[in-house]
Amino acid sequence: MSRASNAHARMKGPVVPLNVCFNADGTVNYAAVSNYVSWLAEKKTAIVM
Repeated sequence: MSRASNAHARMKGPVVPLNVCFNADGTVNYAAVSNYVSWLAEKKTAIVM
């Protein structure tokens, strides 16, 4: 089994997109992204892409 096939076979559960939040000036709002990822981790999200 290839590495990609092996990784795909191990993926179980919903796949949640990583939403990138932006500030009004168009820059990435890293604090908001961090809060979102922390919330996903608290909820035991299995896969974030």
